[in-house]
Amino acid sequence: AEWDGTVDGQSIEDPETYQFHIYANVCPEDNGGGASRAIRAQEDIICLEDDERVAIGITEAKLEAFFVDPSQNRNKIALGFTPDLPNAEALFKEKGELTRELYRVGNGDRLFLELQFSREPSPELTTVDIELGASSSNSLASATLHQDEIDKTLFKGELVIPSGFLQHSSGSGTRYNLGTLAFSESDANDWVAHVLPTFQQPHQKFGVYQEILFDSRESPTESDQVVSKPVHLAKFGFETLSISTKAPLPRIKATINVPNPDSADVVAWTFHGLPNGELLPSWDIGGLLGDTTLRQNLFIPGLNISPQDSSNLDTLFLSACSALHLKDYNQTGLTPSTSGALEWHDATGQGQTLLLGYQYYAARTNVPLVYQAYASEYQRLASISDPRERQILSWMSANLKVGTEGDEEALLALGACAVDRDWFYYIPARYVQQQGDAKPRPIPETASDIFRVPRLIWSLVPVRDWESNRDTFAEKVTIP
Repeated sequence: AEWDGTVDGQSIEDPETYQFHIYANVCPEDNGGGASRAIRAQEDIICLEDDERVAIGITEAKLEAFFVDPSQNRNKIALGFTPDLPNAEALFKEKGELTRELYRVGNGDRLFLELQFSREPSPELTTVDIELGASSSNSLASATLHQDEIDKTLFKGELVIPSGFLQHSSGSGTRYNLGTLAFSESDANDWVAHVLPTFQQPHQKFGVYQEILFDSRESPTESDQVVSKPVHLAKFGFETLSISTKAPLPRIKATINVPNPDSADVVAWTFHGLPNGELLPSWDIGGLLGDTTLRQNLFIPGLNISPQDSSNLDTLFLSACSALHLKDYNQTGLTPSTSGALEWHDATGQGQTLLLGYQYYAARTNVPLVYQAYASEYQRLASISDPRERQILSWMSANLKVGTEGDEEALLALGACAVDRDWFYYIPARYVQQQGDAKPRPIPETASDIFRVPRLIWSLVPVRDWESNRDTFAEKVTIP
């Protein structure tokens, strides 16, 4: 070997000789062949037990999955890199894993798989085994990828999702499938940690699906943008399919979010909302409202969701500002032309789904506090036999506690409401808007009880003060 007289890029004065080493893991039965190959390529030889000994000689790879839609277009749906590979993005000119889309991949569909190495592997590696797993079950499927005859760095194959792969047995008794859609992983985890355990076991938890749109304040590059499609949100019930390489290769994993045919029984969403029921899957309300090209991302009840979509959905936690607004019983000045509560009530089968959310402003900082209080109230109200009544009173009571016992932001929890088949539940309170406030805030001393308005008079418009509206339209709810 010839030495250029430098060490770590620094020139050495009066260089004569410099000793260096090349290390290789050698299989005992390889008779030195692995060591000689390692020395020539200056790469590791991976030695495995039993008969799965392969001299791989590669450190970088990417795994992609495609499907062919009815128009015969080839659509990439998943992308995974070699684990802990810092230069993968630069190497393959790609960014991130495509896991935030919700793809219509189901039983019987064909997935076309490609594994691309950064360089040609050793001649011994002519096939690669791939495994498909579902997050909500123990289902597994496998496929073998074969080396391309021309491009030796490329391995291709296909995998058919077996019949029944995404189905779940109902088991004995009530089985709850749960899913969440949130701004952030912390929002989703708060709900899973506190609310999920309150439902009757056994339950099947679908994968957490995060939907975060590009925000110039948080993401410096446009390539970080992930566009939401409203049709994805109407599929209550999704899970993560993982595609990964098997030994002797290092684990390379790609993931796909897919709708589940069983759908979810209980779902929690954390979004921005409007009093007409529309949801905004973005941090930036002003940007979406002012840009007509982005308004296509709005989720509109009645347009993007139908009773058929939510036929299996028992409960929807909707932590979104004013999305369940019915009438301005508290006289805050919020008077939309369309009622979000009525829109959601109609879109979810007029009571077939229990809606738990907010009729006025809500603060995201309250989300973990409310979920924690909900779980506590749910346990305290165990004597209530009707499961829906127990959920409603737990939700309303939790928000009442957070709103009257917390800080200024916690006050917004008093805007909570619930909508079932025949009743609209809310917390009567006096709202005032101080100079400099962006929105009216409730006075906690005026909020002490939960009331409900019967469906027969939902269409009537309250025009008096909050106390008169409470006494005219609503009846007090007694909580044990």
